[in-house]
Amino acid sequence: MSAPPGLKGLVLQAEVLASASSTGHIATTEQCLQRLVLGGIAVIVLVEASTAEAAVQQQNLLNHRHLPEGVSIVTTQPRLLAICLRAATTKMSLDASVVAFVTLETRQAAAACKLAGLQLIATPQRVNSNQQLLHLLRHVADSHRRVAALLVGYTMKPSRERNLASRGLLPLTAPHGVCFVPVDFGQPLEQQGPFDVMLHKATDELISRGPKQLPEFSARIASLAAYTKAHPETVLVDSLDTVHQVIDRQTLTVCLEEAATAARAQGFAVQTPTSIQVDRLGPDAETRHLLAQSGIRLPCIVKPRVACGTPEAHQMAVVLQEDGFKDLQVAMPACLQQFINHNGVLHKVYVMGDQMHVAERQSVPNLPAVATQAAGLPQVFAFDSLKSLPHRDYLQPHYESQQQPAGSGLNMEVVQVITDELRKRLGLTLFGYDTVVQEDTGVHFIIDVNYFPSYKEFPDAAKALSDVLKKTFHTQRSLQQL
Repeated sequence: MSAPPGLKGLVLQAEVLASASSTGHIATTEQCLQRLVLGGIAVIVLVEASTAEAAVQQQNLLNHRHLPEGVSIVTTQPRLLAICLRAATTKMSLDASVVAFVTLETRQAAAACKLAGLQLIATPQRVNSNQQLLHLLRHVADSHRRVAALLVGYTMKPSRERNLASRGLLPLTAPHGVCFVPVDFGQPLEQQGPFDVMLHKATDELISRGPKQLPEFSARIASLAAYTKAHPETVLVDSLDTVHQVIDRQTLTVCLEEAATAARAQGFAVQTPTSIQVDRLGPDAETRHLLAQSGIRLPCIVKPRVACGTPEAHQMAVVLQEDGFKDLQVAMPACLQQFINHNGVLHKVYVMGDQMHVAERQSVPNLPAVATQAAGLPQVFAFDSLKSLPHRDYLQPHYESQQQPAGSGLNMEVVQVITDELRKRLGLTLFGYDTVVQEDTGVHFIIDVNYFPSYKEFPDAAKALSDVLKKTFHTQRSLQQL
């Protein structure tokens, strides 16, 4: 049965959920409820029991599952089902027409729903598997597609999905004209479509490197590309070819330098840090020769060549003295990059289509040249770029009495030019990059690019994401009609 139009609330019969005694299914049940709530759906679990004692027993079983915040439990007797359903819609502050009762039993439920004005979703099985969870989510998404919302299928790692959904970026209820539903790779994609847009974080599923140093994505990601190739009416955001560029720092360096060159041609002081690719490093003559030949001076940053998709990709190090190259815990091959003093301020630029936003972050403080380093500084310090950059406190006691220069000197006109040039060359819809301003020259340096960032500081990110996906979809449709 097709889902009712525009669902905003669900009353779930308790029997629909997996048995509380089956620990293997509890996680799936909680995942189901959490995904519904994060998607903007009001949820009430309805316990039907003939006696008050039986109702209390079932409610206690549900409470032991640590139901997500926002999920309510109500009890009723079977003969009072219609009255209880009407009360549930009042509790949700929703019109009955946008609420559905999800039940295993249809005959009595159909009559009660008709009296209460609710829609009915009959399911033959308990929601105790990922497949059934996705089927229920798809019911909700389909109801909104019928009222002219775009349907976006997506895939990303669970932690990223929870993060984005908790901030309203993956709504099921289409508040901005787009509803998002996870793709079920356990079923043929043909049976789940038609999708208007396929959204992915392909770098979550980078599984290996091929002989030509090109990234290889999982079969799941490859199936999305195959689906959109067979269905050109479905937009893939973004194409795997464009994402390739930001995974390999060696390839990315060329793109960043081209963008910086184009910005300089327009009269703006933009550069990229001097960098070289290395297969090994050590406190020896070979490394000294590489540094002298490239013009890189200590301190410098060592980054893995693979920029994302593996745990090692974000393990980096700042080397302040030559002995710091000994036993360096950075994956090889690597990118050796000149460190730029930037007053301890990093600017993260988030880009969504033609929109951008800049967020300021605390960063590595200004570091002295190797010849003037104080004894209190370490030879090297390692860090995880996903967590936080080493700041002043890390380098005590050297900075206890040193006054760090204030301000970053960021020029938004320059940032806009950099963004335009990167967007033109990368061809990405969703990306972010880091830029710093050199302390003594004011030159803006482009440091790194990543695909589909968190957008944590992006204003009204939920609406912005829906808007850019709609614009991308309609633009491609218009081009196909030419």
